[in-house]
Amino acid sequence: MAHNKRVLTDAFLRAVQPAGIRAEVWDHGYPGFGIRIGVQGDVSFQYVYRIRGRSRRLTIGKFPVYSLSAARAAYEKATIAVADGKDPAAEKLLREKAGRSAITVQALCADFIERYAKLHKRTWREDERQLLRDVVPVMGTAFAKDVTRKDINRLLDAKMDAGSPVSANRLLAVLSKAFGWAVERGEIESSPCAGVKKPAREVSRERVLQHPEILSLWYALDTGRGIGMHEVTRRALQLMLLTGQRKGEVLRMRWTDLEGSGSNCVWTIPAANSKNGKAHRVPLVEEAQALLDTLRVRKQVPTADTEAQPPSPWCFPSPKKPEQHISLTTPDHALRDEMQQPESPLRDLGQFTPHDCRRTVATGLSVLGYPRLIVQKVLNHTDTSSTAVYDRYGYEKEKREALTKWADMLFAATWPAGESMDLETGETEYVWDYSSEWDRMKF
Repeated sequence: MAHNKRVLTDAFLRAVQPAGIRAEVWDHGYPGFGIRIGVQGDVSFQYVYRIRGRSRRLTIGKFPVYSLSAARAAYEKATIAVADGKDPAAEKLLREKAGRSAITVQALCADFIERYAKLHKRTWREDERQLLRDVVPVMGTAFAKDVTRKDINRLLDAKMDAGSPVSANRLLAVLSKAFGWAVERGEIESSPCAGVKKPAREVSRERVLQHPEILSLWYALDTGRGIGMHEVTRRALQLMLLTGQRKGEVLRMRWTDLEGSGSNCVWTIPAANSKNGKAHRVPLVEEAQALLDTLRVRKQVPTADTEAQPPSPWCFPSPKKPEQHISLTTPDHALRDEMQQPESPLRDLGQFTPHDCRRTVATGLSVLGYPRLIVQKVLNHTDTSSTAVYDRYGYEKEKREALTKWADMLFAATWPAGESMDLETGETEYVWDYSSEWDRMKF
């Protein structure tokens, strides 16, 4: 290998030509600093030094990626490190090794879903959907350790600019959890989400369906006339309105979760499907059983162009994939789309979501005079009082009575379905006079 010394200049470096041999040129005035010229004429800056009695070589970088001035600055920094007893070549090797083993954002998202979310979160599918839609396409190839708060805020800004403030908050929540999980596992040193605040202020919803809205909604859901919503989705929304249970719990209902009939029919929500992780028994009134019966019959009947399919284990199966229940977002999208149709009977209803059905049931039970404890038991809210530790009663009788009374009030809103004739006078009478109760639900 040829060696020589001279004052290096940019002009000299640009003029280097392949010589068929490797050569080294040392920069006069910069001890240990120079260039190595490869057989093909490629030029790389290097620094040779001794530390703890051993000769070491640090490759700074290639020209012209590194300019001469930049390489000399790196050399100066390395000489200071050597004077302090550090080995810059060894430290660079460690950094490169760490870089090769660093996890990308895409790999982090996949690991988070598989190793954490699927094991600990019932909403893991929604987390996966958010990450694959909003994060991976934007920064999937970047190393997780290199993601900054600015990068996170750019993702959130994109959601805000798209008019989805609540989705922006949810995206921050799942990113915070994923990057926090990566910190716990030692994949990264700190989370880029630390210190990032929710981009939108969320206001607690107060939407409660009123008497005229129930009249239009229930008729449309029950008959399907004038709306394009699939029957499975319509029945799911009706059951939410009858029972007050959470959307995810209703959509995950299996036929095996049902037992008994008539006044003894009960739906048991498994602990795995319940938000508070506790199994919950929901007495099903006659109207709820009738809804499910329509689906029980329907699932065994082939369509005009298909053969009968094996019965689905789900009460609310996906029309396209009966082995799965309909997705958790289907009722939301169906309602939103329906209310945008100019000819839909739901067009004039105020904007509402499936969760508002649950709030309507809770409000209705309170209006009917049921104490908060019974409402809490119907909704399967966690009781944090000290008494709850000792009270192991299931309140099934009280829950059935409350839900039956609520069904009466609900169907009273669908007049004239609830009417009868006085045989002596011939006058029509309403079986349920709950108009005053519906009036009290206005606030």
